[in-house]
Amino acid sequence: MVKLGGHIIGATMAILIAAGPTQAQKPTPNDRMPEQAERALKEGLRTILRALETMFKSVPQYEMPEVLENGDIIIRRKKPKDTKSPDDTGST
Repeated sequence: MVKLGGHIIGATMAILIAAGPTQAQKPTPNDRMPEQAERALKEGLRTILRALETMFKSVPQYEMPEVLENGDIIIRRKKPKDTKSPDDTGST
């Protein structure tokens, strides 16, 4: 999970750097401009992080690989907590 956090930060920084020059405008004599810019930046970051979180949640997650005695390697998919497997039908 540590690597995943690093990728999110790296992707966020890359997006911010790429988007920086597109937001350039002439400064206006407005005392509230820094506050408005800060508010806009925070909202933009929240939007980007929500989008990245949604993207990473949609990617299937896997358990650590297992190596069996015969050399086979098994990589099991993690099951989301809110879904039941087909074996959990409740009938016996």
